Amino acid sequence: EEEEEEEGVDKRSVGNVNVKGLEGQLEQLQMTLTSKTTTTTSMPTQLANKKGKGGLEDEHRLFAFLASDESNAAEKCRLRIAEAFQTVSMASFADAYTNDDCDVWDLQVALYVQAIMNHASKTRKRGLVSLRQPRLVIQQAASHVRKKLYEGELKKKVDRLRAEMAKLQRFNRYEFQLQSQNIFLQTHGDLPQSFTNEEVSAMNGLRPLSDLIELTPSGLPRHRCSHVMCPMYMEDVSTERDRLLGTRHGLYKHLSPLMHPTIQYIPRYHLFMQSLRVQEWTDEKKFVVDCEAKFKRASHTTLTRNHTKCLRSLLRISWANHVASKIKNST
Repeated sequence: EEEEEEEGVDKRSVGNVNVKGLEGQLEQLQMTLTSKTTTTTSMPTQLANKKGKGGLEDEHRLFAFLASDESNAAEKCRLRIAEAFQTVSMASFADAYTNDDCDVWDLQVALYVQAIMNHASKTRKRGLVSLRQPRLVIQQAASHVRKKLYEGELKKKVDRLRAEMAKLQRFNRYEFQLQSQNIFLQTHGDLPQSFTNEEVSAMNGLRPLSDLIELTPSGLPRHRCSHVMCPMYMEDVSTERDRLLGTRHGLYKHLSPLMHPTIQYIPRYHLFMQSLRVQEWTDEKKFVVDCEAKFKRASHTTLTRNHTKCLRSLLRISWANHVASKIKNST
């Protein structure tokens, strides 16, 4: 007080705040933090719970006073608060506000666990478990963690089993399709037989008008399988929709095992071979290399590895058929 009178400033009235009353409230706050017999509600909370005059307004004035850098009284208050909070810890809280039956260590662990598990406001909407039984809080938290860990491990195991099952199903499906294709190739492994217009006209002369053979520009029948060993050799496999719209879905369905799971035929191959004269080549290797290059240039597309492999296989078959036909004609 003597220092304040020397400075000539009335420190008892700073910003319309009753300093003496505030110092009393701060002393009450310190007593609340250190005494076992006082209530656990802090001074700001008491002010906030007041109705009418005071409440948050007093609290705002209090914090404005504590934040003032021009008042020695405010600085003294801040120092006293800092000294008071140096004695505040979880252990001192447990010692001040619990009875002798409470395990301080259990309470400390329960406080940490509860804070970690309920860090979000939405988890605290329905309130928190009472800390009167801290061991129960710890047990519930441990049970929750074990359940989460178990569910995580179970999900990993289920996902792994599903992946293995899907992989096995894909493998079994591929093996089944491959076996079906191998069986189909026993009767369709060679190139289909091509015909000339004269040959088709001769065959149509012996057939009824409802079963005439229609020839495509490639020399293959339009709606018939011309593989010689096929059980449905030269039978009409067209559907009613094919006959109405001029499509060839019936034949494509019959020959679909040639395209899946591995490629065994190249579209437009026969049309391409009609433009070549196999007699110009005398060596199989040169024939395959030259024809492969010509086919790639004529198709204007980049062939995949599987298509290239299939094309080479078809070219070798064509060369073998050419050699066999040449030997047959010579004899």
